[in-house]
Order: sequence, then structure tokens, then C-alpha cells
Amino acid sequence: MTSPPTVLTFGEALVGYASVEDNLRAATQFTRFPGGADLNVAVGLTRLGVRTIWASVLGEDAHADYMADAVDQL
Repeated sequence: MTSPPTVLTFGEALVGYASVEDNLRAATQFTRFPGGADLNVAVGLTRLGVRTIWASVLGEDAHADYMADAVDQL
């Protein structure tokens, strides 16, 4: 019996921000979300049942802390 394939994705992680208001120009409230092509692919493959590993280097700031927590919850 062969083991299922494992996919490795690696690359930068991005914190995205989206306005919760209709007018972006005047927006003052935003929501944030984890992203980046490599992370998005890893999450998508995992949801399809593919064993996936995502590798990246995170900085030492609030964005990195948020990203680490967000990825742990995926």
C-alpha cells in the first residue's frame, strides 16, 4: 500500500485588510485575514484531503503574531 502524497508549499504570508464599509475611500473600519498564494493553496489542498505542509518565515511583529495564530486555527 502506498502512502498518500504530501504537498509542500512555501512562500511569504500576507495579512490582508478589507473594508467593512461600502466606500473604501472613506472607510475607517477594516477586517483582516491571512493570505498569500502559497498559504491559500495549502489550505485549499488540505480541505480537499491532501496532506499539506506550508513553510514560511514570519517576522517579529504584530502581523506575524496574528498570522501565526490564524494559521494555527486553520
